[in-house]
Amino acid sequence: MKPTLDTLQTQLYLANGLGFNDPGDALLKAVLVPSLEKLGIHVIEPFSDKRLHEKIAPLFKEIDETDSLRIQKLIYQKLRRVIGMHNIDHITNCDALLFAMDGGHSADDGGCWEAGFLAGLDYEKKPEKRRPVFCWRTDMRLCEFPETGVNSMFHAGSEVSGGKVIEGRGTLPKLLEEIRAWHEKLLSSSL
Repeated sequence: MKPTLDTLQTQLYLANGLGFNDPGDALLKAVLVPSLEKLGIHVIEPFSDKRLHEKIAPLFKEIDETDSLRIQKLIYQKLRRVIGMHNIDHITNCDALLFAMDGGHSADDGGCWEAGFLAGLDYEKKPEKRRPVFCWRTDMRLCEFPETGVNSMFHAGSEVSGGKVIEGRGTLPKLLEEIRAWHEKLLSSSL
């Protein structure tokens, strides 16, 4: 897949649950996003998406201005749809996806869906045309399968998409090297 024409930069969607808390948000802004951008990749990070924030700010204002739980529930339903459709559009148009799985003992459910969605979109394509899904988990606590770390479907989905699962503490350099190698291959095939 070639870099998108609107930016002439490779688009990487960063699926994550890190932005839901202050330490995770700090990791995104100070380490992960800048490290990926140094590779020449445009990072689409949902928690920092200004266009999305412009769309949802009026909805949050409406929630703050009413005491009616019924009305708040209706606004939250609209909010979920706006956020979901906005992110689906980004995922559909990205060149690759990185799922930063940390943020809790289990992986973020939204990020799980996003990684599976992209892998599913490209499943019928020839392997060389599939957009890779990279999964990164540094949490040292054991999860479903102690011998493999994350659920086997992440391993299978990443492998099928041409991506990788990178696990373990201190693995950011390894993750960046995998993404750099993929990016160089993508750019050389675009020439």
